[in-house]
Amino acid sequence: MLTAYDKNSFGTLIHLKIIFYETQIFNARYPACPGNYVCAKRKKRLVFNSGIGYGSYELDIKAYAGNYADQKFTQPVIWLGAEKKSILNKNGFVLDAGGGLAGSFKLKTKSTLSGPENVENNKGWSLGIHGLAKAGYELGGKNSSIVPLIGLGPYFIDLYNGAANDEDAFGNWIYGLQGYAGVEFSLNTIAVIPHINFGIADWGNSGRELHGEGDNYQNGQPSMFEAGISVALRL
Repeated sequence: MLTAYDKNSFGTLIHLKIIFYETQIFNARYPACPGNYVCAKRKKRLVFNSGIGYGSYELDIKAYAGNYADQKFTQPVIWLGAEKKSILNKNGFVLDAGGGLAGSFKLKTKSTLSGPENVENNKGWSLGIHGLAKAGYELGGKNSSIVPLIGLGPYFIDLYNGAANDEDAFGNWIYGLQGYAGVEFSLNTIAVIPHINFGIADWGNSGRELHGEGDNYQNGQPSMFEAGISVALRL
């Protein structure tokens, strides 16, 4: 027959076991992060994003006959895209992947030819496509998080100067591998991401007539830099 002491000991043991299992369940659902944060544990989901920013590009070209042109392009940029969040999510480290379109209807062109014939206007347009894989570390609470991100991916941009006459109108193409750096601030289903995109390995060419024999080719390394802010809606 159990004594009062035995009953109290048995009850204490059962109570301790319940606390232990509840703690295990909590830790599984909300793993601890460094700095006394609780991991937000972003779910794998599709996100649509759009943003605005500013872009600057350089493409110097040369003809085999020796003529050359130094070209600079600037524009406001609009981004539209989609990506898959948290393809991988391990101990706060996350991996996202996606892509999208970028464009503008206010491309400014400054093309300086070796000689008197220069082209400068702000009536051009651009259209680009890009893909990105982004990795980061997630810090935050249950309904909000901050995720510093770095990324890498291919890109292609068509820059058309939009001159009034056909003789001065020409297309330009820059493409290659771009880098990405940004910080994602999330609250519930909305995320705001200031970010920069920059060329790492770039190539290009131009349809500009240099009054030389043969095709144009790039003269030095082209460059691409864009900065802006995007807003993402989680579905």
